[in-house]
Amino acid sequence: MTNDEYNDYDLPEVGAWSQRKYDLIRHYAEMFSTSMKNKWDCRVYIDCFCGCGLSKIKKTQRVMNSSATIAMEIKYPFDKYIFCDSDKNKLNLLKKYINQRFSSLDVTFIDDDVNESVDSILSAIPKPSKNFKVLSFCLLDPYKISNLQFNIIKKISDNVFVDFLILIPSYMDANRNEGNFKNNDYLDNFLGTTSWRDDWEKNKNNHKNFAEFVVTSFDQQMEKLGFLSLKKAEFVKISEPKRNCPLYHLAFYSKSKLGKKFWKESITSSDPQISFEF
Repeated sequence: MTNDEYNDYDLPEVGAWSQRKYDLIRHYAEMFSTSMKNKWDCRVYIDCFCGCGLSKIKKTQRVMNSSATIAMEIKYPFDKYIFCDSDKNKLNLLKKYINQRFSSLDVTFIDDDVNESVDSILSAIPKPSKNFKVLSFCLLDPYKISNLQFNIIKKISDNVFVDFLILIPSYMDANRNEGNFKNNDYLDNFLGTTSWRDDWEKNKNNHKNFAEFVVTSFDQQMEKLGFLSLKKAEFVKISEPKRNCPLYHLAFYSKSKLGKKFWKESITSSDPQISFEF
């Protein structure tokens, strides 16, 4: 099945700005997999909102690869792939694509909500031992705040060596729904804390807006898990160019300085002309 044949399917539509995100994923996955192939016995790619592997750009017929297929097309593929999505139709379409083009790869599919699937994800990761070192790279690409719970990140990081690339729906959800989050537990679950309400009231004058506050709060929670905190320029803010409307932040987390170095190089290599300040 070719990309053109996918025009017959109801592919998810994305804005053209998504190309920036996918370029970053490609650059980092390539660097991670290539640099680690002789240092670790098993490199694992985990995509927790994998979709069908392709997306259609809005108002066009152009189909482009999304994260799952990008991660399989790199020069030195990962030793193990784990794809998770609650949409069975999208996951089945991804299976067809993989069976046609990447049948030789070791792939596990999990057709469930990631927040209910962490045990299945951990079970699919090959078990490390003294003579078998395993390193994972986990992509978390939620559409909105309520899609992801922080305890998933904590449980994965507590059990395996892992780097994370996480989409924080800072503007397209958090900034638009500040008032709603005060009355539900979605942001509590996303940040892994209930103290953010008091923190926001005490420190709102120190932040440009609620979106920036959420990004900073998330970074602080990741630091508590032992991940290296990010400087402002290490967050990538994705915006809709025509309206100059910010949408979300991409945040990379590693406990290794080498991981952060790779991320900085990915930012520069994928588009050195774009500024990444808040």
